Amino acid sequence: MESYQAHAETEMVVIDSIPVATAMNDAYKQAQAMLLDAKMHLQHNNWEDAANACREFLTLLRFQRHSQDDNHHNYFKQVAMKMIAHHHHFDAVLTLEEVYDHMVDFTGSFFRTVMKKGVDAPKPLFTRGDAYFIYSFCTGFFSMLVSLETE
Repeated sequence: MESYQAHAETEMVVIDSIPVATAMNDAYKQAQAMLLDAKMHLQHNNWEDAANACREFLTLLRFQRHSQDDNHHNYFKQVAMKMIAHHHHFDAVLTLEEVYDHMVDFTGSFFRTVMKKGVDAPKPLFTRGDAYFIYSFCTGFFSMLVSLETE
């Protein structure tokens, strides 16, 4: 348990030091604020509030190729072009989009009482592990995006 806590605290420090001076400056600053909010909630054992801040983060930086929203579609193209410029294969970009969509679905499932197929279900209870998993994905994704902008 101690190593889990120490690792989680180390991961949480990362988001504080990410330099957000990019072309997506306003959105990235807003995203960083959401993750800092999630971090504060984790430190106070507010698992659901932490996950909700991460859900807002995932909505803000929606990474979708086939979005009806031109901003999300253009954002996907910008990130894809930067990843390819950093020698990622386009298949990797598509895989990242799929992983991102699954994380959006996973996170959102904690806030739904009616599942996608219309079945009523009890609202899942958040655990510490759920909240840290969602937060870790978001901070890792954000760190990768910012590194694409700054390297």
